[in-house]
Amino acid sequence: MCAAESFEVGTQVPIIMAVRAWHWFDRERTLQRVDQFLEDNGALIILNSVFRSDSDIAQLTFEVLQTQGIALNPVGSYSSSKLRRNGFPAGWFEEWDQHHLDVIGEWQYDYRLPYDHDAWCGKIRSVSWLADVTEGERIRITEVLRQRLQGHPAMLDVPHQASVVVLRRRRLG
Repeated sequence: MCAAESFEVGTQVPIIMAVRAWHWFDRERTLQRVDQFLEDNGALIILNSVFRSDSDIAQLTFEVLQTQGIALNPVGSYSSSKLRRNGFPAGWFEEWDQHHLDVIGEWQYDYRLPYDHDAWCGKIRSVSWLADVTEGERIRITEVLRQRLQGHPAMLDVPHQASVVVLRRRRLG
């Protein structure tokens, strides 16, 4: 496995895809790799998916995290942008254009995922807000969450939102 900023594929390819990670990359360096390895007319597809923050379960979860001293700041490069276009920071579209990538499709859609209490706590234990705390602290915090989930249905119906952009590389020659 290698970092997005240094991936090698040996030849140009017709499709490159990033799933739930673009906001963590050094985007300029990653786009340089895309420039190198994406064929003319090739597609760069970027997908992000998050649980919706306006749901009851998300609000309960945020309350627990905050009462346990966890700051709920936007993560990665999402933190530097308030203006969004279909879920993506608006400035990314300018970056893509500068790298000869045209938007050929973009959309956002809502969907729901079921979680039992253990699975939801496991998901929350892995979120980036808890990346800087010890494993023991993550377990303790999610145990507090598990206690707060008592009285909720055994299967939680958690709304999510996906954002997708499909970019096509302009012919350069």
